Amino acid sequence: MKFCSDCGAAVDFRIPPGDDRERFVCTACETIHYINPRLIVGCLPTWGEQVLLCRRAIE
Repeated sequence: MKFCSDCGAAVDFRIPPGDDRERFVCTACETIHYINPRLIVGCLPTWGEQVLLCRRAIE
């Protein structure tokens, strides 16, 4: 990766503040671009005053 997908400026491969790994960081807007990001999605279904909680059977 050579350029930021948000603003088009050049990116550096460095450790951002508060992190412990090198990442692509934009030199202009400071956006951190993660390599192979994984999405985490959740929902909380409700029915009136009740909440449904589920656990995955497959990890």
